Amino acid sequence: MASTDVLKVDDSRWKAAQEFELRFAKHTVDSGDDYNYWWYSEFDHYEVLQKRYFRNVIEVGCGPHTNIRLLLPLIKFEHLWLEDPLIHEYRKLSKERRILRSLRYRSLTTVASLARRYPVTFLSEKLEDLSLPDESVDL
Repeated sequence: MASTDVLKVDDSRWKAAQEFELRFAKHTVDSGDDYNYWWYSEFDHYEVLQKRYFRNVIEVGCGPHTNIRLLLPLIKFEHLWLEDPLIHEYRKLSKERRILRSLRYRSLTTVASLARRYPVTFLSEKLEDLSLPDESVDL
């Protein structure tokens, strides 16, 4: 396969996968997490990014809770994109919970609540059809 080839999933398999993702999102919205805290823990609370500046930040396949919400208190940035084919469905999931007090900061837990705090552009696209120009994102 050439390095420029993009694999695509047939429409019926894509639809089934998106239906599964949305069911999973609806199930996890009350918990306030979809394994993001596990990643946070495994990557040393993203300390390597502490106080770093990024002009343009994107989370691809952000899901309903986003991993980026755990990074934003650590970094400085100008623009944030949240990309997920189901982003508009996730914006409707508005249950909010606060993370455990043992963490250094409180974090909003859904795409909808994150957008109330930060300037966000939502992209409802498949990764292979991403509309952002190459090399336009720093993180």
